Amino acid sequence: MRRLLIFALFLSVAAFAQEPDGKLKALIEETQALADANESASFAGAPNVVLREPIVVIDDLVELGLNKDRLRTQIELILRRNGIPLVSSLSNAGWLVTTTIASSPSHFSAPNAPPGQYMYAITVSYHEYVLPIRRLEEPITSDVLRRVIGVTLWEKHENGYAEQGAVVKKIQTTYEEILNQFALAYLRANPRN
Repeated sequence: MRRLLIFALFLSVAAFAQEPDGKLKALIEETQALADANESASFAGAPNVVLREPIVVIDDLVELGLNKDRLRTQIELILRRNGIPLVSSLSNAGWLVTTTIASSPSHFSAPNAPPGQYMYAITVSYHEYVLPIRRLEEPITSDVLRRVIGVTLWEKHENGYAEQGAVVKKIQTTYEEILNQFALAYLRANPRN
């Protein structure tokens, strides 16, 4: 809820600011700083990251060079380049899930879809196992430990349309942008030396 309020404040201030004066510019910067801090708060003390096998649903795009192995390699490279600690075991690690759905115009029908355009949808989400403690004074017992649940702590989506010759590049660029946002939020809360 707090994230939504900060975002709404940021949008309303930005919408009315044609040429921000000093006070308005400071307010916009302060609001952005609050939004950044709030997004990073989920990652405070975060463990290492396990990259789960990408979920890929692609119709006719394999011929265009888009496949699960190529996406996984690109995703791993972006994360490693940004200093995200990737490990193979879920022991003391959160997990990153990437989902790509892409389809040629012959496989979907959407009333507002541009003719001849490929549709794509991308989701990147970060999850961890947590203990749901309802009261801070509740002792951590073996019963409490049995209530460990997996939760989504961070998630971004993007979807759109692109021409046949541009859809693979658009998907790759979108992953680059989303994973850079993830890395920035993660590393802001967990700086590497």
